[in-house]
Formats: sequence, C-alpha cells, structure tokens
Amino acid sequence: MSDSLILQLSQVISKRFGLQLRDREQKHLWETVLKRSNALNLPSPHVYVQHLIHNNSDLATREWQELIKLLTIPESYFFRDQGQFSLLKTQILPELIHRKRSQAGKYHSGLQQSNLSLRIWSAGCSTGEEAYSLAILLYELIPDLAKWNLSIIGTDINPLVVERASQGIYSDWSFRMMSPEVQQNYFRRTNKGWEIAAPLRQFVTFRCENLLASTSTERLQNLDLIICRNVFIYFNFEAIAQTLDYFSSVLAPHGYLITGHTELFGQKMQSFQAYTDSKSSLYWKKKTTAFHGSANSGTNLSSFEKSIPKSQDNTPSRQEIVLKSILETEAQKTLSANASYRKQEIQVTLEKINQLMDSKVYLEVIKLCKQIIQQIPHYDKAYYLLAKAHANLGNHQQATEACTQASQLNPLALEPYYLQAQIAEEQGNLERALEWLKRVIFLAPESIFAHLELGSVYYRLGNLDKARKSWIWASQLLRHCSKEELVDVQQQLTVSELEAFLEQRLQQQR
Repeated sequence: MSDSLILQLSQVISKRFGLQLRDREQKHLWETVLKRSNALNLPSPHVYVQHLIHNNSDLATREWQELIKLLTIPESYFFRDQGQFSLLKTQILPELIHRKRSQAGKYHSGLQQSNLSLRIWSAGCSTGEEAYSLAILLYELIPDLAKWNLSIIGTDINPLVVERASQGIYSDWSFRMMSPEVQQNYFRRTNKGWEIAAPLRQFVTFRCENLLASTSTERLQNLDLIICRNVFIYFNFEAIAQTLDYFSSVLAPHGYLITGHTELFGQKMQSFQAYTDSKSSLYWKKKTTAFHGSANSGTNLSSFEKSIPKSQDNTPSRQEIVLKSILETEAQKTLSANASYRKQEIQVTLEKINQLMDSKVYLEVIKLCKQIIQQIPHYDKAYYLLAKAHANLGNHQQATEACTQASQLNPLALEPYYLQAQIAEEQGNLERALEWLKRVIFLAPESIFAHLELGSVYYRLGNLDKARKSWIWASQLLRHCSKEELVDVQQQLTVSELEAFLEQRLQQQR
C-alpha cells in the first residue's frame, strides 16, 4: 500500500465531503482505489487518485460518486431509534403542529392549505426509512391532512441509497422494529418487496446532496425540523462546524435540530439552545425574528408556565411552548416561592453547609440539607449537597437517589451528573461513568475537567484512541485560558501546570 497516496486521497475526501477516515478504514480505502482503477483499466492507482484530485470533468464527478458509494455503507430500518421517535411522536411533532395551527388561526378565520405547512429534513437519510417513518407519524398525528402542505426531504451523499429511497420498496429486514399491524397499514406487498403507500409517498422526496457543498438550486429554507443522526460521527471537527452553520441558515426561527448523543462535543452552538433529554440530543434555533404565534392558544398552562414573563412584543416565550411537554414539572419553583423560608436564611445555611463540607462533617451536612428540603421540597441544590455528603460517606445508594431527585428538579444542572459519574467510577462501572460524563459534556461542551475525566475513563477501559481525543479536547480548551489562572482551587493547580500534565500524557500515548 502507498501510504502517501492514501493519505493524500484521505485529506481530499475530508476536505470535500467532511468524512474522517479512521486508521482501520485506510485499508478499505486502498482496496476501493484498486477496485476502481482496475475497473477503469487505468495503469496504476496513482493515476486514478490524480484523476480524482485534479480533474473537474463530469467523468471525475461521476467517479467521485462511485467512490462514495463504496466508502459509505448504509444501515437503516424503520423507527430505528425508539427513544428519538417517542420524543417526536409525543412532544416535538405535536408542538410543531399546534404552533402551526395557532399561527394560521391568528391571521385567518379559516384554516387554508397554504397557511398550514410543515417542512422536515432528514439529513443523511440512507435508504429512506427515517423519512418514511416521519411520514407515518404525521399521518397519524394530523387528522385533517388534506389541509396541510407537508414536505419531508431526505438527502444523502450516496446516490445509490437515494435511488433506493426514491423507489420506496423494502425487504422484511427493514421492518424489524415495526409492528406487523403498522406494516400492513402503510405498505403493500409486491413481488419486489414491501412498497410504501402512495398517500405517504406524495409528500416525501429524496435527492443527493453533499452537506459541505450544497450547490442545489433547490436550497432548503424555513425548515421546522432537521434530523441528522449518526452522520457527524464520520465528520471531522471543521466539517461539523460548517454543517451546523448550514443548518442554522436553513432552519426557521425556533426550528428543531436533532442529532445523536455526544456528536457535537466541543462545537460552538451560538445559534442553538440545547435541551437535555435522555432520548435524543435536541436543539432549537434561537430567536432571530419575531415569532408570530398565538399568545392565547387555549392550552391549559400550569401556574408555573403562566408565571413566565412575556417578551416585550407580547409574543410567547419559547419556554412557554416547549417546557410543558419536555420538562412537565413545576419543580423549577424559585426560592422566593416559599415565603416561610427567606432567601437570606437559605444563603446563611448554605454557607454553613459549605464550611461543614470542607471540615468533612458530613452527618451535619445531611441534617441541614434535609431541613432545607423539608421547607422547600423543590430546591434542587439541597438534594445535590445531600448527595455529595452521602457520597463522601460511601453511601452510594443514598447519594444516587439524591442525585436523581436533583436532576428531576433541574435537568440542566451539571453537578448531579458529574457526581454520579464519580460514583460509577468508584463502583467500577466505567461504562456507566462514560454515560454521565457524556451528559455533562453535552450540556457544557467547554467543561475542561469533564473532558479530562472522560479521557481517564476511556484509558482505563483500554480505548486509547478515544482517551487521547478527549485529552486533546481538554488541551485545546486550556489554550483559551490565562496561564496563571487556577483551574483547581483546592489543589492550587494552574492552567500552565495542567497543560504540562496533559502534554506529558499525550506524549506517552504517541
């Protein structure tokens, strides 16, 4: 194998398509190059690679497509990610449908077809199962479907899978997560396989598209939802950032983006707001223009939701719309909601708890935390401090239970997740520790210590590649800090000292 030739081609593929070919895939790339150069009767693989890199003809473009067909192996089936589709069915799609009806009702007394529209993009659609699964959900959720202008667009870099998706015919293997009843309702048996029903096919379209070089004259716009799962795991860091910019430009204000868990580590998400959910990684585009939703949709909001202040232009806050369906709790009550326990008294008690924690008087900490919880049952920080005290005493079960309570009250708080990761490590459950650390990084991608700890856990599991990647992330984050800044107050550890420690570890892994 010519290492320099494959390296050169890999770099071009990475720049042109964003695909990050890992070491174990280099052999497959070389075999593919040999196969294609022989098929074209070229004198050598070198000639083939140079033809791809330096030739802009239609022939070279078609050959790139052939190469991508062989490098990207599709794997999909209907309702592949049960958690994601549960979130879509019960929360995201109903919210979008309700929002669209409210918008149409505000401007027109009657609901017209042109006013009721929904646009969804399945990016990296493979053979189309995800796009058609979305069509099935919408068919079941919208009783007056004839009044709607629905559009589900599936795109993929591989022209072969796009062609198969457009045909809409599938084998039994694609239905392994679908009930026979649903399969019978939305597909018909043919001599070629199971064909998607015509009413669903009419609002689903497919096309070939490279996310890094979208030159289509039908550039997508004003999308309500983009689903891009298991795509970024093949992309390099810069390609992910470029694609996120593209997604932001085509999403409508408050549009949703769904990705796979942990796929956006380290990315700057200025245009998006993250919501934590165990079923999927969920983002929505931050408001850039006025949202013309109905200020009085008729939904029975809880007293907590009604207390959320309206924006100055009387448009509804995004939290008003999604908080009920995503959090479904009134646990976010503030300290001021309980007049019997004033904020000043709480602060004094918390200072005392911190002093006791430093002095390792954990039983007294537990006692004071329980006193706070008794008077303010919805105070998540008290549960976290209770969990921390129990963890320091080795009471892992009680600590875990208190962490769970804290997370239910405030799903966006980092500390309970980080503490559960530490508990899992102490118990020797490293896989579970990884899950908690990934959640921390999902909520706080720039958490240096989370990346450090993630690398350490990967190292203990023997996954040196991922350990090194996590440490590199931490090292890159440290570059933006002042050299003499303390990153660990208790151990008086500075940024420069931590950088030296990381450099030593990375050198050991070379």
